[in-house]
Amino acid sequence: MAKFKGFSGPQQIVVTQIYRDARRILENAYAAAGTENWRKVFGLIMGGATGSALKSAEKSLEETIKVMHMRIAGQSFDVTYEPTFTNTNADMLSGKFSASGGGAMHTTFIDDLRQQGVAPDRLPMRLGPNFFTMPDRHLFEQSKVETFLHELSHHAAGTIDDSVGGECYGWTGVTRLKGIGPARAIWNAENVAFFCTWVG
Repeated sequence: MAKFKGFSGPQQIVVTQIYRDARRILENAYAAAGTENWRKVFGLIMGGATGSALKSAEKSLEETIKVMHMRIAGQSFDVTYEPTFTNTNADMLSGKFSASGGGAMHTTFIDDLRQQGVAPDRLPMRLGPNFFTMPDRHLFEQSKVETFLHELSHHAAGTIDDSVGGECYGWTGVTRLKGIGPARAIWNAENVAFFCTWVG
């Protein structure tokens, strides 16, 4: 299991349970690959495609979920409490890159590093106070499990927060990227996390 740092006793109980739920969801999502339910949820969350474009997008998503599961099973990241977060629920951070400014600025900074292939292998997931106010799991809203999976997808698979042209967070962001199509939606962390939450 990942190392948990800085949480109160009650917070650590919550984070430990969410970690376990996320691992189970990823196991179920990976096992469901290729099933009728997988394809149905893929269309609902990632958008429509046909032929080789559909097969390629489904295969890429399957690989993303596989590597996310490998990371969570391999305990390759830490989870820390960040009490100063006021404008975000969570992010992935390396101390080496802390000059990014935090919040959305940090996410963009780390996304750029990932696109360049220079982000470090092990990043701590930082959870702020807002994380603990969300529902545990929800199909149409951000939740603790969805947020955990979103950040893990950054760490494990190099997903991005695709805000080019509009919103990339929440159900609004998911449906916007879905409308563009699976070639982009499969790389948006929010779409990946909602997909896992739905199918797992």
